[in-house]
Amino acid sequence: MSEMSRELSIDMLSSLPDAAICHILSFLKIKIIMRHKAKTLHTLRLGFIRCNEYQLETWVTTAMERNIRNLHIDLGIGRIAFLHQTHFTCKTMVDMRLDNAQGLPSTGNIFLPSLKKLHLSKVVFEDDEALQQLLSGCPMLQELILNDVFGSREIHSYVNLSSSTIKRLELSLERICRPKDLNYKILIDAPAVRCLRVGRCDLGCIVIPIDMTSLLEANICFRQCCGWKFNNHNQSNLVEFFNHLHQIRCLKISCCCYMQVVGSIEKFNNLTKLELQLGVEWQLLVEFLEVADNLQVLIVTGSCRCIGVHHNVEIRGSCMEPKQVPKCLPSSLKTIAIKQPCFDEHELDLVCYLLRNSQVLERMEILPRKVISTSTWSGFLKNDLTEQFKALQRIVLFERGSKACQLVSEYWTEQVNGGQ
Repeated sequence: MSEMSRELSIDMLSSLPDAAICHILSFLKIKIIMRHKAKTLHTLRLGFIRCNEYQLETWVTTAMERNIRNLHIDLGIGRIAFLHQTHFTCKTMVDMRLDNAQGLPSTGNIFLPSLKKLHLSKVVFEDDEALQQLLSGCPMLQELILNDVFGSREIHSYVNLSSSTIKRLELSLERICRPKDLNYKILIDAPAVRCLRVGRCDLGCIVIPIDMTSLLEANICFRQCCGWKFNNHNQSNLVEFFNHLHQIRCLKISCCCYMQVVGSIEKFNNLTKLELQLGVEWQLLVEFLEVADNLQVLIVTGSCRCIGVHHNVEIRGSCMEPKQVPKCLPSSLKTIAIKQPCFDEHELDLVCYLLRNSQVLERMEILPRKVISTSTWSGFLKNDLTEQFKALQRIVLFERGSKACQLVSEYWTEQVNGGQ
């Protein structure tokens, strides 16, 4: 083959569209891929592979030289990706996802001017300042997802999440946020956040020094509400936390400790959708409705009663109905969904109260647990379905405040007439 023919054969590959080149390279070994001379390499995914620190550094550096846009590193369980400062100086990077990594620097130049999405999972920082140093070098960052990122419990106690550009923020810190780690503090100073998710965090862990006026939706789960004493300090932290979210429109809470502060928090005047999970006394749920005057959608999942995990929480349980009906029931609440009910008397009381007082209600959904039929459980399944059907027959006869309300379950959909 002549020299000209050899050059033409190489150029034929380089001239292909990037999508075609990436598809071809996906079938090749890493060492062969890195010989490719294309000017751009949009995505590099290193997943569950064996490599040493030098190989990782070479691959990432080469990809950055070719204007990489997406970098995803997850070497697998038990394999740590050791990071270098050069990994955080790329002008073209848009999406960075690091899993099981170590070595985020707290000093030196960090420059990721195009980065919009940053996902860090099981990443160990050099110290408390490392994350804020990283964020300061990402002037276009819009999405930040942190999953068990702070690593060593002996050296990390205060983390500052300050950014004026982040619109989506997710925190999941289950590994480190336990009662003995109460010295952990995470300050969230992100006024542009529109979507917030907090998963399995300690009540005293999150500090929000500002009103999050841009926030539209939040999904909150604090781990301290289960089997952990709810004292005045925790109550104060919880009140302060929710008061900074009072402009929110959609709120999902997957724990019950919030019910202990409903009388102390500010009104959620913009809240139109509320989803509550885990068991609570239904009277306390009604109290929460009193701070959501414009609520339109209510979703309750799980048994509406006090269960064993609340044995250290003082529950003001009573079968007496509140004297004053929450404002949202007669004026704005249009959709209610009761998911996975146990159909005990507490829950039937709740359904009865909501149907009777919701004067503009258009739809109520009763969605029992789905049970898979097996020969072993066939008798139990039959009894369970029988009890569900009996409870639904009782609900059909409840008084309704809305003539247009449609009652929906797994078994039927009916047009319900008021005044029964």
